[in-house]
Amino acid sequence: MPHSQQRSWIEISEKALNHNLSTLKKLAGDSTALVTVVKANAYGHGVDIIAPICDTHPDVTWLGVVGIQEALNLRALGMKKPILVLGYWDADPALITNKNIILSVHTTQQLKQLEELGKTNNTVFYVHIKVDTGLSRLGVPVDHAIDLIKQADQAKHVELNGIFTHLSAPNDPDQQHARGQLKKFDSLLESIKLAGITVPHTHAGASGSLHIGTNGYTLVRTGTSIYGYKTSSFVMDQYHQQFPDAQFKPILCWKSKISTLRTIKTGTAVGYNTSWKAPRTTVVATLPIGYYDGYPHAISNKACAMIKGRLAPLIGEVSMNLVTFDVTDIPNVCVEDVVTLIGDYDGIRINDLALCAGVRQNEIPTRLNNNIKRILV
Repeated sequence: MPHSQQRSWIEISEKALNHNLSTLKKLAGDSTALVTVVKANAYGHGVDIIAPICDTHPDVTWLGVVGIQEALNLRALGMKKPILVLGYWDADPALITNKNIILSVHTTQQLKQLEELGKTNNTVFYVHIKVDTGLSRLGVPVDHAIDLIKQADQAKHVELNGIFTHLSAPNDPDQQHARGQLKKFDSLLESIKLAGITVPHTHAGASGSLHIGTNGYTLVRTGTSIYGYKTSSFVMDQYHQQFPDAQFKPILCWKSKISTLRTIKTGTAVGYNTSWKAPRTTVVATLPIGYYDGYPHAISNKACAMIKGRLAPLIGEVSMNLVTFDVTDIPNVCVEDVVTLIGDYDGIRINDLALCAGVRQNEIPTRLNNNIKRILV
């Protein structure tokens, strides 16, 4: 469908994505392989666009997802690289037989289930044991992990392929909790070694934790940085000590078009609940998008958009299907002019909208409606 017939569309920069992947590989080092995490529709960017690029990129070794369903979807899309299921089992694990999909395991019950399935189907399931060192979500408690690891090592139809944990606060400048988690994890790895158990892969953090030494393991999970969000200033300072030119480029740009223009008088209210009233004669541009599309209601009267190279303030409440902007000071604005709602410009980056909305960065792209067309540019 041509852009002129779409209410909005999302452009994904292939050049920026490739740049981010190459930058992450430099930060990780030659001995650490990248697991590119494409869960949640590739953090809202479009898994059908992101995954094929990662699958063919020379610096990417694995693809990471949260559940079995996402792994099966990647195989249906034609992805060839190994896929690591980092979270839950939301489908019958028998469905992954002979598909080069590796499951995370954190209970004895899961191991027994795989052992029985493997015996029935005459196959072997590859697993990574997930260890809880302080995040307290999924994972076998670190104090009990050695027993589960020994069970996996002794199983006939389960192959122990990896062990991992998940850091809860790697971006905290204090680093006390993260380093405490790593100390527990390293102690476990030493116990495994003393038990004579060989584990091909270890990983303890995402790309945002490389600065505290997680590239000492064989894998690193790369999520937010792939998509070019601005990480914390502290983390970037740490990266720059090793690579002064290290930077990540936003890959997503969300655009729409002006559907109507009108001029209103001083004192006229705009939008629901009269939250904004014109302080002067004002030209109002209306766009055919709203919180149904993923533009947060919480940014009402706070955010802005880019029109003809200038920032236009968002006025009035964001409604379900419509938003309004003040374009009084932008010359020659016309119906059908392209408006950039999210892009790599000061004021309309994902970070800016997240700050306005008071949410985490990941909430902005992952809430973009999956019906919005994603286009590779």
